[in-house]
Amino acid sequence: MKSTPTITTLIVTYRRPQLLKKAIESVLNQTYPHFELFICDNASGDETEAVVTEYCSRDARVKYHCHATNIGMIENYKFGLASVQTDFFSLLSDDDVLLPWFYETALSSLLRTPDAIFFASSTIVMTSKGKVIRIPLSLWEKEGIFYPPDGMLEMIGKYPVPTGIVFRKKILNHVSIDEENHLTWDCDYLLNSARQFPIIISKKPCAIFLQHSKSYSFSQTTALWENTFYRIIDRLEKNFDLPPPVAKEAKNKVLLDLFHWHLQHKNFEQASKIANILSDWIHHHTRTALSFRIFPFRSIIMLIFDFLREIKHKILIEKKYQKYYKYLK
Repeated sequence: MKSTPTITTLIVTYRRPQLLKKAIESVLNQTYPHFELFICDNASGDETEAVVTEYCSRDARVKYHCHATNIGMIENYKFGLASVQTDFFSLLSDDDVLLPWFYETALSSLLRTPDAIFFASSTIVMTSKGKVIRIPLSLWEKEGIFYPPDGMLEMIGKYPVPTGIVFRKKILNHVSIDEENHLTWDCDYLLNSARQFPIIISKKPCAIFLQHSKSYSFSQTTALWENTFYRIIDRLEKNFDLPPPVAKEAKNKVLLDLFHWHLQHKNFEQASKIANILSDWIHHHTRTALSFRIFPFRSIIMLIFDFLREIKHKILIEKKYQKYYKYLK
């Protein structure tokens, strides 16, 4: 290695000082020490400033900026991204944590694969009591390098969690945040990245996403969630400059993701409408066709599905990933 690359860790925060401490500690505990931690406080007006300035006094790698007024979440992210000066960066939510080997693992892989625009590791979605909810990258059939448009198409419905991603800075010259999509702008950002550049997917656990009732996404309405799906479809069709067959496949995958989202939340009427839209597409996809064939028996199937999912979690997922809970305590 001719030089030692530095990673900028960007944390945007608002009134979560206790959770923020854990996020900061998880960065400072990285086995890869070459990073700059930049915390952008959206005018919290509580003990956040005191918490962060204490870390700044102890470690010169920690930097802090507090806005005079609340500029909104998206603008805060844009401010932080505009401040990145290093070759690599990561986005850490103020309520999530990194596992100690994350940066070392990511940099090792990115330096071996100079064309890849980001490295995405497996992020464990977990509650504060240690219940494992899901691991999105476990749904990918394989790991490794994905080239456009394969990476973009593969990630729909099983998006990598940004907390577990390290990006190359050059992505900032090619992809910007969709300011009209406050809820799933990160999914849009990843799709836009993967349509242009190769990406690296690793199923190695490197981060924990804390799921809790006070998170921004948890508290949003069904209507807003549905609108964000259609916003992504609109951009896939109009803004991503995709070949028509690829754009059509991506659109159908997003609609299928929305179909499953409605089923999960027992919005059967909305799911039925989407099933009708996708009826001509599903026969190409065996698993999708099965979902639609059992759809008329949805009430019974959902009860069975919920029961089997709990068993699967107990036997497979929780047993495998429960050991990482100690990093969240």
